[in-house]
Amino acid sequence: FYLNDGLYKRISKVFDQELAFFHENEGIHLLVVSTFLLSSSGNPSVDTISLMTVDRNWLPFENIHEMELNERLSADRHFIKGMRYNLKKKDVIASALLTDTDEPTAIYIQPDQEDEPYIEQMNSVIESSELNSVVWDVNSGQVLQLPPAAEKKTKWTNKNANS
Repeated sequence: FYLNDGLYKRISKVFDQELAFFHENEGIHLLVVSTFLLSSSGNPSVDTISLMTVDRNWLPFENIHEMELNERLSADRHFIKGMRYNLKKKDVIASALLTDTDEPTAIYIQPDQEDEPYIEQMNSVIESSELNSVVWDVNSGQVLQLPPAAEKKTKWTNKNANS
């Protein structure tokens, strides 16, 4: 596939963080989604391209903190991974939604830098949500305290087993 100079420069600029994660971390995968055209001479040429980093479990992540959260949750929790799709990087989104708690719990990551507009938007999203929420302030240096998983309820209780 041919890649024109403009698109190559755009990849280096727009996806610099994804490329850095891929090159600097073992076990990181880089997904490439692309459309291509056939030129008038019949040569395949990339038209559009997007890159996404995923961890060893093929869960997408945007930064080192989300990667850590994915690893921690993947060990023994049930969750849904939040994905940005058509949202901007500045838009607030829950990184994960715990589904093994009594009530679903959204997990938000407060960014490294003090970004007041983002924090205000995150607080507004949390306040208007009906979900329980946990915010991991990565600036605090503290480990994220996850709510405990709910007890697993089985269909059969001791009473059923004795009848």
